[in-house]
Amino acid sequence: MSRLPPIVYVSNAGWTSGLPTNRQQLPLRLAAHTNVLYSSPFSLSQVLMGRVKLRDYEPGLREVAPGLQAFHNLQLLPLVRGQVRPLSDVDRWLTARALAKQVRRLGHQRPILWMYYPPSNAHLIDRLDASLSVYHCTDDHAGYAEALGLDPEKSAREEAELVEAVDVVFATSRPLYEMHRRRNPRTFLMPNVADVERFAPVGRGEVAPAAELAHLPHPVAGFIGAVDAYKVDFELVDEVARRLPGWSFVFVGPVGVGDGTGESVLPKAPNVHYLGPRPHTSLPSYIAGFDVCTIPYRLNRYTAGVFPLKFWEYLAAGKPVVSTALPGLVDDADCAYLVRNAEDFAAALVEAARSAAEPRLIAYRTARAAQNSWEARAGSMVKVLLEQMDKKSEAIQTSSTPATSRYAA
Repeated sequence: MSRLPPIVYVSNAGWTSGLPTNRQQLPLRLAAHTNVLYSSPFSLSQVLMGRVKLRDYEPGLREVAPGLQAFHNLQLLPLVRGQVRPLSDVDRWLTARALAKQVRRLGHQRPILWMYYPPSNAHLIDRLDASLSVYHCTDDHAGYAEALGLDPEKSAREEAELVEAVDVVFATSRPLYEMHRRRNPRTFLMPNVADVERFAPVGRGEVAPAAELAHLPHPVAGFIGAVDAYKVDFELVDEVARRLPGWSFVFVGPVGVGDGTGESVLPKAPNVHYLGPRPHTSLPSYIAGFDVCTIPYRLNRYTAGVFPLKFWEYLAAGKPVVSTALPGLVDDADCAYLVRNAEDFAAALVEAARSAAEPRLIAYRTARAAQNSWEARAGSMVKVLLEQMDKKSEAIQTSSTPATSRYAA
């Protein structure tokens, strides 16, 4: 363990909900450096609407990995659509009270507070007497609000308040980094990475393709992840599938988990197949059955700040990647085909399939992915936290008003 204080990790996702994202991957690696308390919301209104089951609520702490404790933070409203006063004020009070209780129970002193979703978190900095506060920005929340028909300007104001209040901002894409560093100079670019060890065996030819794909005509263009209309460009998918009728287009993941997308709006081309969610442990076998991996995202305000986790997972598996030209991927354009329309997407798929099995290219993809593991990313973040703690401590020691002063970047 390093000299890093314990981390209180306030997530907006349950520990076991959906496919693992940075919200679950990072705490596992941070627990190698210090003790981590993982808090996830459990909304009673979601229970009443039938979106979650009350039996899934687990009171108290549970150890989910060495050094990593998790607990459900009971709330009245869902985080994204539920910011309605005065009930949202009650939820803020419940969150702060529950976190403070668990921190005392674990005996943590002046922990690092690590936050994700802006509207519900800024009040926690003082409440927990945090030694350092972190905002981990993984999305353009105003863009997400706009995609869901909510108030994007309200989301932007709430996020700006949090960015200015915290000691450190980690941004997962360059557009998010550029946006936030204007408000907080202690903003660091930390793109999403991959569970390299899980997917690397695919690139070495050690994983058999999923049997579920055996009957499909090749080439297979595959996608792993949530199939939501605010992200996935269904019009593009439909046109590309019709341009390449001999191909199979496979989507592995839940439909509408983020925005309620109904199956009626999905592309209906006969060569497009929706397999639904599959266990995370089985995903390498599906990627092994893909000839080309895809990220057919819309180009909108939300995706302008996205860096998809699947990007490095695909590359760790040695597979070529064709994606729409997401700004967050520009820095790694040497690893993928980045395109802007259906015609170019189809052409890139054909070109990628021709060279998909070349050993030289597989080696290049896997080597680039190996530089972007969760272990390496957690280590980089810990280094930043330690440096910022030292700077903050020095500033407090030299300040004439240490209780209220802010420290220089």
